[in-house]
Amino acid sequence: LLESSLLEIMLAVSKGTLAEAEVKFSEKSACCVILASKGYPEKYEKGFPITLPAAGRDESIYIAGAVEKDGKLLTSGGRVLGAAAVAENLPAAVERAYALADRIRFRRMDAQSLEFPDETFDVVISRNLTWNLESPERAYAEWMRVLKEGGKLLNFDANWYHHLFDEEKRKRYEEDRERVEALQMEDHYTCTDIDAMEEIARQVPMSRVMRPAWDMQVLKAYAGERVQADEQVWKRVWDRTEQVNYASTPMFLVSAVKCRAADRQMVLSA
Repeated sequence: LLESSLLEIMLAVSKGTLAEAEVKFSEKSACCVILASKGYPEKYEKGFPITLPAAGRDESIYIAGAVEKDGKLLTSGGRVLGAAAVAENLPAAVERAYALADRIRFRRMDAQSLEFPDETFDVVISRNLTWNLESPERAYAEWMRVLKEGGKLLNFDANWYHHLFDEEKRKRYEEDRERVEALQMEDHYTCTDIDAMEEIARQVPMSRVMRPAWDMQVLKAYAGERVQADEQVWKRVWDRTEQVNYASTPMFLVSAVKCRAADRQMVLSA
């Protein structure tokens, strides 16, 4: 196992001074396990969210076929990650590398029908998802199911495409488009497939519902009074371009803390 800096060695090679470079080796061993997308090297899917554990001492995770999008790390290639570990001998290094790889997850599933056991997570976070679900109430039930008692749900969303069903909203939406053009900003609507997105919005229920009032009412069954809505969160999380693009559809944050089963029963009884 090389102990010396590979960079320094390569620089010495480029300068013709390798004979003068100090090259040290360790008696330890290293192993790197490659995590690949299902189907690789033939046809494979992309876009799976990746959950990375904290690497311990003498452990490393190397990112290859992955890309960061909207704050999430997603698979984008066949050979996605390398999980590496160093140990006193090769069998131990192999064991540690596989143990590290086993803690890495590529997961994608239906938000309305999760595969996780009950009370798995301390926190569940969603962003711009609820509005395009066929059964958002079922999704909320699933999210609260996988939360531990006292766990917190954070849902960032907005009244997306409500302008398709409200004339006043449509007027404000058109004003947003004019303001974006006047300020010579990128229009976040026209750079997407508007026809496809509007078709989705016409088929799902949330585009017609005023939120976050609906969300709070649904979540009271799981959190009682420990449900809050922050309708000013867009001022803190959106940049200037987003604020201009979506002025008529500001982002809100709905948060809920899962109460005890006994307390939930009392809420339902009431």
